[in-house]
Amino acid sequence: MKMAQSIVAVALLVVFAMSLANAQSAGGPCATNQLDIQNLAPWYCSSVNQAVYNAWQQWLPVGFAVMTVAFSIAAILFAIGVALRNQRLRDFGVGEIYEATATALIVILFMFIAAVMIGVLPSLFTGPQNPYVTSLTYITGTITQTTTLITGLFNIYSVDAYYSSYTLGVSLGPQGAVPDTGQFGTFAASGITKFVTSYIVQAFKGAIDLFFLLPAQIVAYLLMEGLLVLNVEYYILIFAMYAAIPVFLLPGVILRAFIPTRSLGGMFMAIAIGFFFIMPLLFAVAFYFTQGGVATSLAQATQQLSQFGSGTGAEQNAISASSPLVGTLHDIQSSMGAYWLSILFYPALIMAITYFAVITISDFIGGFAHSSGTFIGKL
Repeated sequence: MKMAQSIVAVALLVVFAMSLANAQSAGGPCATNQLDIQNLAPWYCSSVNQAVYNAWQQWLPVGFAVMTVAFSIAAILFAIGVALRNQRLRDFGVGEIYEATATALIVILFMFIAAVMIGVLPSLFTGPQNPYVTSLTYITGTITQTTTLITGLFNIYSVDAYYSSYTLGVSLGPQGAVPDTGQFGTFAASGITKFVTSYIVQAFKGAIDLFFLLPAQIVAYLLMEGLLVLNVEYYILIFAMYAAIPVFLLPGVILRAFIPTRSLGGMFMAIAIGFFFIMPLLFAVAFYFTQGGVATSLAQATQQLSQFGSGTGAEQNAISASSPLVGTLHDIQSSMGAYWLSILFYPALIMAITYFAVITISDFIGGFAHSSGTFIGKL
């Protein structure tokens, strides 16, 4: 009798799940303004909700089929346990009914859960702003400023290195011959600026190498490494934005319904949550706390390089420890700490937090597979 009541309750739940899922419209929570999401996260309704719905619609029939099969397996296990008077198997069947119910709730409330997870929760931290747009803006802005700074530094470095390569020598013709004054006049008219500049640079070549060229090489190397890291972070976010829902979350919901693949499904769902929610949100928070200081430092350094490195200033402003270009390099080196915190330490911390969040969520969502595997081994 109790078994029959359970099966009837399960059947009613399946019908109820299907009716609720079919009642969802393309607008989902945005159409009915549930959770006041239009005000909390308008970006979600305008750019994400429809895409999530379109992706979920393709998997919805599979979700219904999987949900039905999961309930059927749970009911069969429960019935066998009752028939054999095996308490363990009966309890296992009850547990599977609970797991199937959880899967049904995910299928029923998928759009609602997505709206909360992707839209409402980030808005509590970043306000009515898209964490993806904020994160990508943070990275692309830093990439642009870093590239501009490297370009300005390279231009000055190439000028100083070019003139430093000149050598100045005087030679007399055979038997004290006097050079043709007409040719010398042509040379003086066309190349006097280069000749004088070369002479000045040669006189201070050692100082320019020591105070500017060598430090500039180190700074440029660090900035190039930072540029590489920024591009890697940018494409990781792009991959997460496009792959999290269709590649990880939706298959994860389906795989979670079955005992052999429950752990894998939980891992897929956890990866989707980590990539689509946790990682961009943390990047947006990092943008809020670090972008202002880093952007100001990079902009000031670029402006100073442009100011002191124009024309002959590339050489004249790099000949002593107190020269303006040398001071600018010291300022850049002083700001590298904040720069590396922004582009390396915080992203590494974000990746670590995302990783541990994925492991924790995966164990919470799909961890029952471990206990069920142990139970089957005991049987």
